[in-house]
Amino acid sequence: IGDMPLSTQAKMLRVLQERSFQRVGGEERINVNVRVICATNHNLEEAVKKGLFRMDLLYRINLMVIEVPPLRNRKADIPELARHFLTSANRSHKYFAESISDAALTALCAHDWPGNVRELQNAIERALTVCNEEEIQPSHLPPAVLRVAELPSQPAAHSESIGNMGLIEEVEEFERAIIVAALEKCDWNKTHAAMSLGVTRRILSYKMQNLGIDKASTPR
Repeated sequence: IGDMPLSTQAKMLRVLQERSFQRVGGEERINVNVRVICATNHNLEEAVKKGLFRMDLLYRINLMVIEVPPLRNRKADIPELARHFLTSANRSHKYFAESISDAALTALCAHDWPGNVRELQNAIERALTVCNEEEIQPSHLPPAVLRVAELPSQPAAHSESIGNMGLIEEVEEFERAIIVAALEKCDWNKTHAAMSLGVTRRILSYKMQNLGIDKASTPR
C-alpha cells in the first residue's frame, strides 16, 4: 500500500469509511463487509511527512501492526525457508536436486539478503535451474550470494563448543552471542542495544524472545 498513488489512496479511504464503492461507469453503490490487510516495505510515517501518503488513511489502516524483521535479522529461518522453496519449486517442475548441501546452506546463511525472502527464493530457483546433481552445492548459487565478507575467526573454545551443533543451532548461537554482547555493553538497555546493532527495538525484542535471551538467565 506504500506504493499506492495519492489519488487511489483517497478512493481507498472512502471505501474504508463508507464501506461501499461504485464501479467505474456504474451508478449503483455496492456495500462491502471486508477486512483489509495491508503490506508495505516503506516507512509510512516518513511517507506522511514527505506528503507521499495520507495521514487519515494511515490512521485507518494502522489498527494492528505486525512487523516482520528482514531476513538478515532472522538468519536461523534461512535453512527452513530454502528447503521450502526447493520443495515448492519441485512440485511444479521436476529438477535434479532434491536437497541442499550443508556448505550451500552455510553460504546462504552468510549472505545479508538485501532483497529479503524474494531474493532467497530467486537464489534457490536459480540454483535448481543450473544444478544437474541431486544436491545443491555452493557453486550453483548466484555469484552475489558467494561474495560474502569473511567473518572474523572465533576463539578456539567457541569453535569447539559449536562443533557438534547443526547449522541452524550454530547460526542461532552466533546471533545469540552478538545480541548478548550488545546488551551487556549497553547495560541491558534494549533501546541503546538496538541502536548499536542497527535494528529497531521491536526487532531486538523479537530476537530476544525467539532465542530465549533474558538478563536473569544469562551468565555473567
